[in-house]
Parts: sequence; C-alpha cells; structure tokens
Amino acid sequence: MIKRKGLFLVILSVALAALFTAAQASVENFELKPISGAEKAAGDVIVTDVFDSGYNQKEIAVEASGLEPYSMYTVWLARKGPSADIRGVGVEDYAFKTDGEGKGRFVATISEFDYQKWDVIEIARHPDNNPKNLDNAEIALTGDLG
Repeated sequence: MIKRKGLFLVILSVALAALFTAAQASVENFELKPISGAEKAAGDVIVTDVFDSGYNQKEIAVEASGLEPYSMYTVWLARKGPSADIRGVGVEDYAFKTDGEGKGRFVATISEFDYQKWDVIEIARHPDNNPKNLDNAEIALTGDLG
C-alpha cells in the first residue's frame, strides 16, 4: 500500500510539473510584411516556448500566403547593424514549397539562447527552386522579432 501511494505521488508530481510548465509557456504572434515586388504576400509567425529534453526551445511556425505558386522559399533569422549576419531556421535546407495558391507553412525549433541573438525573420524565394542557391534568392517577407 505504501509503494502504491508513493508511486501515485510521483505520478501526480510529474503531472503537476508538466501542467505548470505548459501554463508558463509564452506565445508571440506577429505579422510578416511584404518586400517591394511581393506586395500580395502576407504571413504570420507564431513563436512558442517549448521545453524539450531539459532545454528551453522556441518553436517558430510561419504561415504565408500570396507567394509565387509552386515555388521554393527558405526561412532566415537576421541581425541588423554592424554585426549583420543571417542564419537559417531549423535544419538545413530551411525550406518549404508553396502550393498552387501560393500558400506555405514552415515549422522549426531552435534554442531560446540562439533565438535571442536575432532581430528579424526573413522569407526568401529561390527562383531556381534550389534552396541551397543563395545567389538569386529574393526576400519576399520580413518581420521584426518580438
């Protein structure tokens, strides 16, 4: 009986800790703005705190529309100013393809520490549909990170 009670308390503690962690998770939501030449494009970004394997992570979800149909896009984080730099979001090749209506969705997770280094998120179109070719990439959408 004592073992069952102990096991019940452990399970209850874990469940309460999970609920408490989920209740503290924050969600940021912001719009992406089109760049000149992509005026019909629009998008939303939802950044959610997640706790995975002992690490604080940020899940970045991009919902875009008004993009070129059946085209390849990549998602980048950028830093403004003298230390300007870019980094792909998630795992290489950081890409998603739009459907016939120009809609696309992208979801990736990065560390909270890494996320805090960046100022802007950018969505780039690859006219040759090769996400590894950055020479001709064109920024279609951009948004300031919260």
